[in-house]
Amino acid sequence: MGASGIVAEDFAQKFLRIGHNVIFSLDIHLLITSMVTNDRPSLLFLISNSGEKTEICELAALAKQYDIPVICMTSQAESTLAKLATVVLLTTDAGEAPLRSSATNSLLVQLYTVDVIFSSYASREYQRTIEQLEKTKKAIQLFETGQT
Repeated sequence: MGASGIVAEDFAQKFLRIGHNVIFSLDIHLLITSMVTNDRPSLLFLISNSGEKTEICELAALAKQYDIPVICMTSQAESTLAKLATVVLLTTDAGEAPLRSSATNSLLVQLYTVDVIFSSYASREYQRTIEQLEKTKKAIQLFETGQT
């Protein structure tokens, strides 16, 4: 939802490419269904700069009811979302220009934070990450060259 949805999709794509089961959807009902029917150990990773987006906070509250850990990325430590989360990744609140056309500052901070998370994970799981990235790259090349 909003600019944070772009960041959530980036997060999902990065971790899908290295073999993790990640579900990203702007459809709240699909997310709820995925949360409550998943048999695997899971967590809910939510991103909201303000930490007050109603739908995001409601997802966090529902996850808590189902004992699903919630990790959130927000710039507001005292926000509703931060209070609902199991783990809070606090980003800087750079503020936005008065005539902004989008949430540029918060978007860049969030994208950078996702890159740091991914890079940290990749360095810890280096060999597996490289193998998975090579596998996905090869499959995409086969598809794009019509060799499937």
